[in-house]
Amino acid sequence: MLLFILRHGEAESSPPGGNDAGRRLTPAGKQGLRRVLARAAASGVKPETVLMSPYVRARETAEIAREELGLTGPALTSNALLPESHPESVWDEVRIHAQSSQLLLVGHNPLFSDMLTVLLAAGGYSIDLKPAGLACVDVGTVGAQLRGRLVWLLTPEVCG
Repeated sequence: MLLFILRHGEAESSPPGGNDAGRRLTPAGKQGLRRVLARAAASGVKPETVLMSPYVRARETAEIAREELGLTGPALTSNALLPESHPESVWDEVRIHAQSSQLLLVGHNPLFSDMLTVLLAAGGYSIDLKPAGLACVDVGTVGAQLRGRLVWLLTPEVCG
């Protein structure tokens, strides 16, 4: 399985005492996402399943991904993709969809950086997935252990 890990685009700042879950994407965040996703679409990214965090900025990101990648199926909401979740919880969710050849996850940091660090066995190093960053990880057959091989990583800056 190819696992695509997409961090939401640049989002509004949270007002003091504000609701983090309600933050929306900025115009620049939407633009950066479109650049990354256009490059991904050109390389054949076509996930059968999209799983997203319930936060507004992740839902907006998933909608842009569905549009740019030409996906027709709905995006499914998963609490396993909340920012404070753990890679093991995400992996449990991925294993439910093991029949997919391509699966897209849409969510947040620190979760996604932690997920990549564990999947790629970075051993003492951490991987920082930037806003609108998209990682493609080949996880082979989805087993009990979190493991994978980085195939590529796109950012808005790379996709200029």
